[in-house]
Amino acid sequence: FLDLTGIDYCDGAINLARNVADRDGFSSIKFL
Repeated sequence: FLDLTGIDYCDGAINLARNVADRDGFSSIKFL
């Protein structure tokens, strides 16, 4: 995927997604 947008307002879900992305080597994903 080159451009994927999603919305989640749950802090826990955002932190989980960030940690999984970092763990799997996707550090270029921008979490706003």
